[in-house]
Amino acid sequence: VLHRHGTADKLTLDKSTKSVLLSQGPSYIVSIVHSALLSWRGVQHLMDFLPLEEGHFDFSSNDRMIYQKIESSNLIFLGYLIYDLYHVVMLYPKLGGPDMIIHHFLFISCCIINGYYQIFPFGFAWLILGELSTMLLSIRWLLIKTGRGDTGIFKAVQLLFASAFWLIRVFIYQAGIWHMAYHYRTILDLHKSVPLVFLITTISIILAGAILNLFWAFKIYKMALSSQRQKNKSE
Repeated sequence: VLHRHGTADKLTLDKSTKSVLLSQGPSYIVSIVHSALLSWRGVQHLMDFLPLEEGHFDFSSNDRMIYQKIESSNLIFLGYLIYDLYHVVMLYPKLGGPDMIIHHFLFISCCIINGYYQIFPFGFAWLILGELSTMLLSIRWLLIKTGRGDTGIFKAVQLLFASAFWLIRVFIYQAGIWHMAYHYRTILDLHKSVPLVFLITTISIILAGAILNLFWAFKIYKMALSSQRQKNKSE
């Protein structure tokens, strides 16, 4: 699409950058559209859950409409994860390393288990909020590859990405885990309708996601610190 409309030629400065845009750009554009949609749906799902007194861990609420929305979002997320995993593997390691592959495998499993047994709808809502940082990361990549890495908009996106990552993938994610821990008795009761192995798998994946987010947050902090040091040296 980029090649057909001549967009790549207008945005790039050399042939190598054009080649990168044509090979990897479509994946990042799909990521932006998908993550924008799902992060917005995540906000809507959380707003739906606020007035509920129950139904946070399974589809026990009488308001079936809420769970139909969750189910559709889960399918969208699952489809994207499979799509993106294919591109990450085919272009490895250009789109991500082992940590990205592990992340995708874990949450594909989580989507399948939780979708089939209809559990953790509230957890899914706060989990997909993290897609906001994915959207900003993809926009950041496009800005760099189109020669806009030194612009004001790039610096704004950079700041928004780091802020969104720490707010959603670290603080909100940790708050979600504490919420699960507080209601551990309710979660343990799910084994009456869900095989224990799948229940443990889901909880383990969510905990592993928290560790992975902390690992990525540390990498972001190191990158920011390194960038600041280089800036200080140049001054």
